[in-house]
Amino acid sequence: MAATTAKRADQIVPANANEKTVLSFHTSLMKHDLDAFAAIWTEGAIHEHPWRTETMPPAIVGRKQITDSYRNMFANRKDMVFTINGLHQTANPDCIVVEFNGRSLVGETGNIYEQNYVGFFHLRDGKIDHLRLYFDPSISQRALAKIMPKADG
Repeated sequence: MAATTAKRADQIVPANANEKTVLSFHTSLMKHDLDAFAAIWTEGAIHEHPWRTETMPPAIVGRKQITDSYRNMFANRKDMVFTINGLHQTANPDCIVVEFNGRSLVGETGNIYEQNYVGFFHLRDGKIDHLRLYFDPSISQRALAKIMPKADG
């Protein structure tokens, strides 16, 4: 198990190919490179949100749908930085657990969005096949209120 202490994702040297893929999740978003972001997902990938607001889907299925979702979310994001607090290789070499923080300026609102995450990245053939991402949805709702859909009823 490898661990990291609070470094920007783009300052970490990956220990293996799977860590490189997982770090690419973060660095491609920091660079606003959605083509590189799309390339790290399997065609039928699942991006799961176990904790979410009522307006968030429980999961996004498919590389195109995941990429489109991030393209929409990050369209006007500025100064995106992901700091990796822990990068943990599990007994399964195709599962990496990452503790990280994201911070950015939301262009539509002027709000700073700062969030702590824990992601369980499951890889297949060097690409992300299933991501289970834990975060506080109330922070997302407050920072992204103007661009997130409102709940019905």
